[in-house]
Amino acid sequence: VNLYHSHDLWYSCSYPANASKPVAQPTMADDGAVATLVSMGFDAPSAQSALKSCGGNMERAVEVLLGGGGGGDGGGAPSSSSSASVIRCDSVSQYSVPDGRSACTCIALSAADAFLSAVEGSEGGDSARSVLTPSFLSEVVNAGVRIYGTLRLRSAGGGSAEHMSAEEVLSSETGRTAYSSLGLLGGVRQGVLSSAAGSDDSPLGLRAQLVGVLGEASPSEWTAALITKTPETVVCILPPGGGEGGSGGIYALIDSHPRPHLGTGEGSYVAIYDNLDGLLGMLRNLFPATDLGPDVGDMMAMMYNSFDLYAMRRAK
Repeated sequence: VNLYHSHDLWYSCSYPANASKPVAQPTMADDGAVATLVSMGFDAPSAQSALKSCGGNMERAVEVLLGGGGGGDGGGAPSSSSSASVIRCDSVSQYSVPDGRSACTCIALSAADAFLSAVEGSEGGDSARSVLTPSFLSEVVNAGVRIYGTLRLRSAGGGSAEHMSAEEVLSSETGRTAYSSLGLLGGVRQGVLSSAAGSDDSPLGLRAQLVGVLGEASPSEWTAALITKTPETVVCILPPGGGEGGSGGIYALIDSHPRPHLGTGEGSYVAIYDNLDGLLGMLRNLFPATDLGPDVGDMMAMMYNSFDLYAMRRAK
């Protein structure tokens, strides 16, 4: 065990809109796949129908649900509780760029920096959507890998940890220079993933941590929250307004890891939601709590399920 610490849009930077893709014969929908689609904001009947029409292929089912066509009953709109959109760049991920395999922290910081710079002074969701494009994903992935490579080269004998925390990056000369326009909102926040009922609302839960960031952030500024569940780091975009709905803003997850099993394609992607519940559902899919069994002590289990959160804003 490694203890190292739909809305109606679908973009792709590698597949043309009219590209034909094979569709498997209808099959029974897997309960786990249905649950995953529901957590992404789609209603259960539509999720079941899409999965059956696509032979259980999660990626294709998401395309159908988002209006991409290709079978079933014509797709289904996301549930009213949380509509979702996915912007994907299938040709670029941290694994497709040379030496980018462990660069996710630098990529997340680059994404936070680029996004917050682009939306500075703007509060609405439309401005944020216009920034979050396949080109944006390609640019921040490549920028993050370049900065990660410089950090590794400048470390004594190349001896820095392969997976670097945001703290390590931002405390380095390279990091301070590259991310000089980012400011940390408070200190490093630590939480624990748990599958127990109501655990998200506990002080250490994901929801409580993100709500805390929203409460501390300026009501007129966007915030980026880097979340590291070792060895992976992603970045969440939180809207101005200090709470659910904000000022008509959006909640987004930017991820440089390919997750085809979640229907987000073969490369980097952004998942966009209109409320915090949708974002939390996707985060639970990425970072599920792990039961290590009765032979593992409580402290070790907490360490394994721990995560770090860094709330970032534009530097003052």
